[in-house]
Amino acid sequence: NNIEDVEDESNLLYSSISKKYDGENQQKSEDNILRKATCTPSTPTLPFDSPLIPMAYLQAFYGDRQAREIRSKSNLTTSFDLESQFSPRRNSDDMAWIPLHGIRKGLSARIVNSFVESVGSNPTTNDGIKSRIAYTIWVYDIESGREWYAPIRYWKDFSDLREAALSSLPTNSNVHRELSMLKFAKDPAIPNENNSGWSVAVFGSPSMSSPMSTLQQRRRKRKNDEFDEARQQTSQSLEEFLRELLGIIYTCHPLHTSTAEIALYVQSFLGVDAGLEDRSELDIHTFENPSDRLEDETQQLLKRSIQRYSWRIFLLHTMKAIVKDFVDAARARGPKLHEIESMDVDTKGSLKARAMEELLQIQKFLDQLVDLILDGCSNDLQSIAERREYFPIHKNLADETYWDRLVREAVREQVEIEVYVPLRSVVSRLLVNGWRHEDMEVHFKIQELRKRPQGMFRIEKTSPSHWQSVARILKQGVGMSTLPCVKLRAIVDAAREISRLHEREHNGQELLGADEFLPIFIFCVVRAEMERPCALSILLQTLCDRINRIGEIGYFLASFEAAIAHIKEIDLTEDRDDMLSFLTVPLTEVPLNDE
Repeated sequence: NNIEDVEDESNLLYSSISKKYDGENQQKSEDNILRKATCTPSTPTLPFDSPLIPMAYLQAFYGDRQAREIRSKSNLTTSFDLESQFSPRRNSDDMAWIPLHGIRKGLSARIVNSFVESVGSNPTTNDGIKSRIAYTIWVYDIESGREWYAPIRYWKDFSDLREAALSSLPTNSNVHRELSMLKFAKDPAIPNENNSGWSVAVFGSPSMSSPMSTLQQRRRKRKNDEFDEARQQTSQSLEEFLRELLGIIYTCHPLHTSTAEIALYVQSFLGVDAGLEDRSELDIHTFENPSDRLEDETQQLLKRSIQRYSWRIFLLHTMKAIVKDFVDAARARGPKLHEIESMDVDTKGSLKARAMEELLQIQKFLDQLVDLILDGCSNDLQSIAERREYFPIHKNLADETYWDRLVREAVREQVEIEVYVPLRSVVSRLLVNGWRHEDMEVHFKIQELRKRPQGMFRIEKTSPSHWQSVARILKQGVGMSTLPCVKLRAIVDAAREISRLHEREHNGQELLGADEFLPIFIFCVVRAEMERPCALSILLQTLCDRINRIGEIGYFLASFEAAIAHIKEIDLTEDRDDMLSFLTVPLTEVPLNDE
């Protein structure tokens, strides 16, 4: 059992650092460390040549050739040798253990937006309105599965964080060298009328406070474009620096006393405490007995463990380079606002075609990365699942279908975090503009339909609660979440909640049929008031993982698409019977595009 404790993932979250020991206290410290290693699952890290470290870890950190050399020198087999792994090195007074309490095991962050923020004016001078660039940071905690937006940060905040990190890290560490080599862009100068004869508006369009000649307009447009380009480059530079710090626990070598302090500094920078305290998420799971709850909780723990493993894979330089090349290329291809307007006016449907082309390229890249990790790391993923803490679901893991879906869901979620999130602005710009007319029409109809009672939707068995819990799941899980895979799971959760709520409110007398389900689902979509449902439907249909296009997720995704299509086709000017005649269409007749 002690050996199994050593192999626990948490071993990697301890580091050896310099500290003085003296006489009597040294022996007490050794005894405490030995006792802690025996009694708790979180033990100090092992020496790099310990035979207890899995070969896969050595290969990941040192490469295959050096890993074999290290393993060939590992011949510690006696209990005395094993015991020595947990105590400070003999004849050395510079070894101690530092537990990383409070450090999150995996955080992802992306700068998803930057904008010019006006901070006021000085009436005693002629400076006018003073402005600065603000950065919006999206954060995801892999341990809890929570996402949030960090407090608005500015270039000065990033500069202070960088200075604190570099001053704390030893100059001979690899992270110090990499941070020093990273290009840390300067804060772009915001144009203003006093120093350049032109200005930039807060929302991106030029200020038209005074008439300008054609030449002045061209100059203003050129300088606005230059400023936007500099702002985007600065955002990418700051994001790269921030993401380098997020992996410091796993990538810094040698580890230093300040490693934990820097990690906590970064967590404070990202507002981790406030993000984890948010209790707005819905608990929609109900269980008939404690064993079902235990299995569900264990499954979620295993999923998060696999996702953390996938997150660490993206810390490798090769994987970072692959993702960066694709993201940079997609961002460069992304059309500017004036190009979108031109496509929308000149050629009907060209903007939608461009959007679908970009989405299909993203989908293809997502699938390739998922397959790469699943094929190349299958043995590691299997070994994670075999750990004793996942024993309650070991019998389920024997089912190949169960295992494939669980591991693919975990890996897919992390791949979307790495690829889709940095491209969300590009995708949103295309989808929002490409389907804006359809979304405006559906939005107007939803506002009118919200005034109608359940009976108007041909719901035979109405709900006393007006299906509020279902609408809340759709609004929060589909409308307000970021990742496509999370949105798809929320659609499934909403569909299941309809069945649970119907059974609870009608004493389980009759099961809900497919023809009865669709009107209820349409009513809940109307009540959820999701923004841009047509664009959202296209996004989910295109980026849905191919394995999910069949089965439960595919079925309820088809239901969601059918609900949006029915709302779009409704004619509010017709009488009640004609207006709602489309609700008689059976759900089974709604196909799912699987091309």
